[in-house]
Amino acid sequence: MLEKLKLILTINKTKVQEIEVNVIDGHIYFDYIVNGNVISKNDSNPAIKEENWIKMEEGLGIENWHQFYDKGVNDDFDVLKLQNQIDMSSFGKECDDEFINKVININDKVFSKNPNWIVIEKNRGDDEIIRCGKNVIPVSLTRLFEMLEILVPKASIIRSDRLDSLVLIYDRHINSSNGGWNYSEVLVIDREKGRITYNSKNTYANESSSTFEVGKKCHDLLDELDENIKTMKKTPMPIRNEGTPMMKMLVQRHSGDFKSYYFSYDRYGVPKFWHDAVRSIKSEIGRVMPTDIFDKDIYGHGCKSGEYIYCSVSLNPDDSRTFYYLTLDNSLMSGDLVIVGFGKEDEITLGRIEKIEYYNKENVPYPLDKMKYIIRKASYDDLAKFLFKDGQ
Repeated sequence: MLEKLKLILTINKTKVQEIEVNVIDGHIYFDYIVNGNVISKNDSNPAIKEENWIKMEEGLGIENWHQFYDKGVNDDFDVLKLQNQIDMSSFGKECDDEFINKVININDKVFSKNPNWIVIEKNRGDDEIIRCGKNVIPVSLTRLFEMLEILVPKASIIRSDRLDSLVLIYDRHINSSNGGWNYSEVLVIDREKGRITYNSKNTYANESSSTFEVGKKCHDLLDELDENIKTMKKTPMPIRNEGTPMMKMLVQRHSGDFKSYYFSYDRYGVPKFWHDAVRSIKSEIGRVMPTDIFDKDIYGHGCKSGEYIYCSVSLNPDDSRTFYYLTLDNSLMSGDLVIVGFGKEDEITLGRIEKIEYYNKENVPYPLDKMKYIIRKASYDDLAKFLFKDGQ
């Protein structure tokens, strides 16, 4: 069992933090020292129990850290030299390219100074082992930082503006003569739990949920998403139009700070980076989910000023071919059944919209003067005529 662990962070020449943790008779004690000055001595924190410490220790995988880190810190330590000297095959399944290039995830001041770190560990009955590095760390070391921050909050090890959770709340409402219809989805990405959860619910209380245990991938996903989220400006909730899907995005920082962002879930409202964000989330989940949040036909819908709406329409379920038609109806969606004219005689035909695209006049895929227009969205009478013989 790990009975002693000491972390030394050299932020710059003017600030050195030391945290030493000792396990004595089942109790956790720590010393906190800054620039040689003792801030806390033999202190404890009721939030950290021995069982928490043991669990954290098992998750660190310290025994897998490469022996390169067992040397003392020196001025010649740099990332490129480390990458060139380490045989990655020796790391086993737990270690990959993330082991290298991973930067200490602490406050911006520390990060900018490329800090040195030293970890001194001692297991019961063994000698002390010293491991160290500069600006490059094992992925598991971030777990140690998180535990030590709970133990010694005043050390402020973790970056306060780190994105710890992201919640997407999707909602759509359609009015009708029988009272209307509601549908909602909630997607939660949680750094601490290493988990992505999804829930959906409609007016009739039909619900579905899924949980994806993705572990450390949550850390990388949130860091990637946050690069763009930080560029967003907080906006008030937009006016809801009939049938327009809405999105509320909740962002929680490590400091506890919350921010809410609202936008219509279409081409008019979603941020520019949204398609890449959705693709990244889907990649971590690892499988396709039939959800509105992930549906590009929904968040990519909406004709902007100066654009033409090109619909790819199929006319026969047994024929994979589609034909381009123009429309002025911005409410049409992929999957809608429509009435079109087909062939030289413009025979009235029932079709299905398979895809909707938006083009400026300069880059249309087919000449505007040769295009036909969708006549209308199919009505119940149209469906009765085309789908049932003799209108029955």
